[in-house]
Amino acid sequence: MKFVGITALLVALLAFSAGTVSYVCCRRLPPEAAAPGDDALLWLRSEFRLSPDQMARIEAMHAAYAPVCEEHCLRLHRASAEVRRLRAARADGQAITAAVATVAQVDAECRTSLEAHVRAVAAVMGEPAGRRYLAVVLPRLSGFDHTRAPDLDLKEPTHEGHAQH
Repeated sequence: MKFVGITALLVALLAFSAGTVSYVCCRRLPPEAAAPGDDALLWLRSEFRLSPDQMARIEAMHAAYAPVCEEHCLRLHRASAEVRRLRAARADGQAITAAVATVAQVDAECRTSLEAHVRAVAAVMGEPAGRRYLAVVLPRLSGFDHTRAPDLDLKEPTHEGHAQH
């Protein structure tokens, strides 16, 4: 009986988190989000004094990463929907547990991929800017809850869409 209670609580927490992700994170980026005028990219340029070459490389990396992020969001949305469907259908605990494990797997893949992207951006910056960038961004990723895409800038999170990574 104790296992069922713990499983139900875990499922409820993951379903709530995943539902929030599907609502906020999975919206498509507007075309202008990756434009050179993007606030986050302007912050990068000014805060880390990046050369035009470094900035061009980073902008290209962000544009290339956007579809990866969208794919993670889509997969997380689908996995979360499956958990909700199974719960609504009062499926057996084993099926729900497997669906919750899928949500956790997609979450882990997203986090790993995003951290690799951030580290690749830091590598383009070189030292010491890259090290300072990681010191600013990595702590934000450790608490990333998928309620929105993490911003590069230091503004307080707003829940107004999918910002550039």
